[in-house]
Amino acid sequence: MSTAPDARKTNKLGSVSTSFWLGLLVLSMIVFGANTGVATWQGSRLAGAGTGAADLQVLSQQLANYGREAVSGDAKAFAAFKETKGRIDSTVSELDGRYGQEGSVASSMAQLKATWVPLSKNADQVIASEPAVLGLAGNAERFSGNVPQLQAQLNEVVRAMTVSGAPASQIYNTLQQVVVAGTMARRVTEMRAGGANAAASGDALARDSVVFTQMLEGLRAGNDELGIAAVRNPAALSALEQSQAQWTTMKKDVDAILASSRNLFAAQSSAAALTAGSGKMLDDSKKLFDAFSAFGSVRDTRLFPNFWLGVVSGLVALLAIIGFVWSSVRVRTREQDVRYQAQVEFNSRNQQAIMRLLDEISSLGEGDLTVKASVTEDMTGAIADAINYAVDELRHLVTTINDTSAKVAVSTQETQATA
Repeated sequence: MSTAPDARKTNKLGSVSTSFWLGLLVLSMIVFGANTGVATWQGSRLAGAGTGAADLQVLSQQLANYGREAVSGDAKAFAAFKETKGRIDSTVSELDGRYGQEGSVASSMAQLKATWVPLSKNADQVIASEPAVLGLAGNAERFSGNVPQLQAQLNEVVRAMTVSGAPASQIYNTLQQVVVAGTMARRVTEMRAGGANAAASGDALARDSVVFTQMLEGLRAGNDELGIAAVRNPAALSALEQSQAQWTTMKKDVDAILASSRNLFAAQSSAAALTAGSGKMLDDSKKLFDAFSAFGSVRDTRLFPNFWLGVVSGLVALLAIIGFVWSSVRVRTREQDVRYQAQVEFNSRNQQAIMRLLDEISSLGEGDLTVKASVTEDMTGAIADAINYAVDELRHLVTTINDTSAKVAVSTQETQATA
């Protein structure tokens, strides 16, 4: 009875199961390795990208703040504005160049670029207006600084008129110019502040400047069309001429302010657009930052590489390892069981063969040389063959002895007969 076919059958079944787990392990490790490798490679490419997107959130707000300060005439703000704009340009360009084609961030990057393009043009307008804005700021500060002195000089004219008994209309017109001087200073402040009324304040400043010049000239030389009588009192006239001379100097600043007002208003409009668009820039920067942050996390929506793909393939690989070990142990156990059963059967057959052999040769002790062992098992059969050979030799030996004995007996008889 042989167990070789059964053993081969068991090994075959075990090898199929082991091969399945081994194949599953190899496949899952390939998927896991590819997913991890690509994710790591892309992650190294995205290193620092999140920092750039985070910087844009801050820079977009700084740009708006510096823009407002710059168009108000702050030279330091202009320098900070240009630096900030340059940093945004370089950051956006770098992010787009390195990651603009990345599927997970491409849409967010494109949206950020679309938002920045018009804002960048507005920023360029602000930068281009720097000479005009700073020049206007100098004229405005000088003009506003001289207004109190002009008003004081006009008050001297009023006092001199009052002392000399000038007509009330002259005194009123002069007092009115004190108010107009203060109004012009306020108009300049409103222009520099920007807003919806800035342009209207510029138009009003131009009108006030013309009227103020006409009124001073009318008080000095008279103006029948305006109904202004000339000042005759020497003290009042002297103070008026000093006021007029001072105004002539101040009017140069007013003219320069009005000449630069268009550039100022354009810069203010651009700065306002930057302020309005900074919120959108901030939102787009946040979305881009979130897109970079989502890479490789549970929020990553890509099919490959994907966080969950890595988790699942890793778990499958772990399961395959467990299955492979379990299958290998099971196959080895079965093989050991088969070998054990085969050994038990082999030993049993040998024991039975030995018992039969002993039974078959038991008559040898009684001198029976006709015994022939019939055991055929491997080891016991060899012993039986050896015994059969020995018995055959004994038979030959006994036959030879018998023949020799017979011959000796015949010779003895012949010798006795001869004697």
